[in-house]
Amino acid sequence: MVRVVVDTNVLISSLLKKDGTPSQIVSLWRSGGLTLVISPEIIAEISRVLSYEKICRFVSQDEAKRFIALLEKGATILTPQASITAVPDDPDDDKFVALAVESGAQYIVSGDKHLLNLNAYQGIKIVTPSVFLDLNYPAFLSRASLEDD
Repeated sequence: MVRVVVDTNVLISSLLKKDGTPSQIVSLWRSGGLTLVISPEIIAEISRVLSYEKICRFVSQDEAKRFIALLEKGATILTPQASITAVPDDPDDDKFVALAVESGAQYIVSGDKHLLNLNAYQGIKIVTPSVFLDLNYPAFLSRASLEDD
């Protein structure tokens, strides 16, 4: 099964746009189609972002709590032991790379240009949500677009 580290921005987007590509990735994870790897630090970041006023207008606190609980219960949680410096333009993004390396993830899925500019790190592909689905789940994308028609 594909192991994936998903950036905070993609997970937040999955809550903001229920029919978007990030939501499709979360649906795949929830249905057992991929392994989502996350760290306590990333969960804390998601919780913090979900409390922002501009996000609270679109995501209720109950929905935010349910999403965090879902991540804590269903994702593979790992605390990276090594510190990695891979994203010089945004060192805060290094946590995603460190987690991917230590967890053996094949992909980091992100919308963040600093991460995406790396393209890959130690064999880990760094891609947008749509590229990830195109590469790994073209049938899922086809099915989703048929349902939209």
